[in-house]
Amino acid sequence: MPGQDFADTTLVTRFDAPDAATRLMVVNMDYRKDRTFDVTAPTPLEHFNPQTGVWTAVGNCTTHLTFTRGSDVLLRLTK
Repeated sequence: MPGQDFADTTLVTRFDAPDAATRLMVVNMDYRKDRTFDVTAPTPLEHFNPQTGVWTAVGNCTTHLTFTRGSDVLLRLTK
């Protein structure tokens, strides 16, 4: 759609729990095309791989993400 931007096609949900790392669920709500963008957090990030069940350090506070249509990514802020 003309004029559509990042805010119209992306959902970021933050999950906070006592004594647990903050998690971010980032969703590409556009089911018609892939999206690529950066996510920046106040602390270094980790990425969750649902196939292996393993968290992997991104290495810094910013990660470059590529989403297929309608996909999502789970991130975790390190303490």
